[in-house]
Amino acid sequence: MTITKDVLFDPDGTRYPWDNSLVPKGFAQIDTAEDASWYGHWACPKRRKLVGFVEGDITITVCTTDKEFISEVRKTCDWHIKYDQFKGIDPAALTKHLWVALGLTDLLYK
Repeated sequence: MTITKDVLFDPDGTRYPWDNSLVPKGFAQIDTAEDASWYGHWACPKRRKLVGFVEGDITITVCTTDKEFISEVRKTCDWHIKYDQFKGIDPAALTKHLWVALGLTDLLYK
């Protein structure tokens, strides 16, 4: 059981290339009030991976177990619930069942 984090930096980038490349691969956006061209978060239960883009800082978190993935997703969402406005996780219809199976239904858009 291991959680690995890779940190990259893209000084000229925006979140939109991440949107365009991650969503087709089964990632769902973790929507918050902070979302903008310089800020975004995504997660994929199938790959147990989270990606964050904050002002050019890119953090890629990979979990080896479902339990670790659930913990990392909840930690991210809890932070946004506490410090800004968490809106919900927006999975594609074809991947919603994966979120439900992990017990994360309460974080999905209603």
